[in-house]
Amino acid sequence: MSAGVETPPISQGRAVVAAGAFAVGTNSGETGRLPFALAIFVSAFLLFQVQLLFGKEVLPLFGGASAVWTVCVFVFQVLFLAGYGYSHGLATWLTLRKQIIVHGTLLGASAIFITVLTYIRSSPIGSGANSQPQPGANPTWTIAEFLICRIGLPFFLLSATSPLMQHWFAQAGTNRSPYRLYALSNAGSVLGLLSYPFLVEPHVGLGLQRWAWAVGYGLFLVCYYFSAQSAVRSMPPAALKQEFAPNLRPSGSAVGWPLRLLWIGLAGCASVLLLATTNLICQDMAVNPFLWVLQLGLYLLSFIVCFESDRWYRRDIFYPAFVVTVALGIVISLPNTAYSFMMQLAAYSAVLFTGCMVCHGEAARTRPRSESLTVFYLCMATGGAAGGVAVSLMAPWIFPDYWEYPLALLGCIAVLLSASARERSSWWYRGQASLALLILAGAALLAPAVLSPLWQEGARLPRSIGLYARGRRFWSATHPESSWRCSPPAC
Repeated sequence: MSAGVETPPISQGRAVVAAGAFAVGTNSGETGRLPFALAIFVSAFLLFQVQLLFGKEVLPLFGGASAVWTVCVFVFQVLFLAGYGYSHGLATWLTLRKQIIVHGTLLGASAIFITVLTYIRSSPIGSGANSQPQPGANPTWTIAEFLICRIGLPFFLLSATSPLMQHWFAQAGTNRSPYRLYALSNAGSVLGLLSYPFLVEPHVGLGLQRWAWAVGYGLFLVCYYFSAQSAVRSMPPAALKQEFAPNLRPSGSAVGWPLRLLWIGLAGCASVLLLATTNLICQDMAVNPFLWVLQLGLYLLSFIVCFESDRWYRRDIFYPAFVVTVALGIVISLPNTAYSFMMQLAAYSAVLFTGCMVCHGEAARTRPRSESLTVFYLCMATGGAAGGVAVSLMAPWIFPDYWEYPLALLGCIAVLLSASARERSSWWYRGQASLALLILAGAALLAPAVLSPLWQEGARLPRSIGLYARGRRFWSATHPESSWRCSPPAC
């Protein structure tokens, strides 16, 4: 294990399914965790409920293409990154008392923002009924503006909750790892994600959904108040008045850039794989919002499994599983094959889950000590946003076809090998030749099949990319109703 990395003792056998999993206990440490757990769980639930709520509003305005949902996910990833960067800045440069004041002030401003929207639009978080896109406008930036103007500030503050609360919990000196709270956050996200299509959307209208979300946001503000009070009570008086937290000053055990870049690469590969898989399924199989929820749910599930307990992620299981599922996915997608819809969906979903397990499992193995957790989360958010930029902004304008999916697979394999090569205790150095040969042989055999779409047009890509981009912009301006990833004759 790398220097500066801990593997905190985590109780075994208790899966995180609700906030109560963190609230049951007989000592003061468990009782003190309850306010933080409630605030984190409620904030994560609201985050993913509002993503689907606004996705439902955006789709009728911009069409039902999978690219619309991909751009929505990208915008939310950028807001996540902003929230994580904000929480890291607070934790690094302000005392606990000042952190509480600044964050509480912004939460009060967001409550005023929601109140003003309610007065102007008779809706607590706005409505897109009068936000029709202009002909010829860039749909990516139009969707981004729509989402940021209507939910940007509350979403930004909610996204900062999990790392900030975990930092406060770690500073309380309970000698308990805060990373299980991250698993709880993702459990709340999964609950919000899955409850919407099955319980909320079929039975509740959009107007009532907005009001219910606003009430939930009010509940979160109450949870924040009690968690802030708990943080103040648990901290020594001297620590509340320190200008800087002493354990955040640079030291010999500080997290270095090689490790930060590894976290960014792991999160980026998982993000690209998620978005590319969603695009591929909707392009080749069906455009169905449930499929988007399924893929995002598998992505979040990998976070829960990897961060709830150290025992769930094992390299000797998930490394070979990833290679095998990639081989299965390639066989399913070969030309002149006639596999059923469910077989294709299962294959692509298995590739996504095992790939995310590898990426997030390696991130969990190399997580830093609790005093550097905001750096860790900032790097993970940076990688997620970078993946969103690659799939949502760069790929549609550079690649004539869905090349991001095979590139994501190769990227995951490369990160898998590099993560193992940098750790002296891994199978790479322990002489486990069978596993090493399996992965290397799998990568060598899969590379031609994965890269075959790129080879078909790679020779003429450099000289045609400028003309292709100009033709795409012209086609989008003159045919705003058409799909973004089109193949017009001019291209």
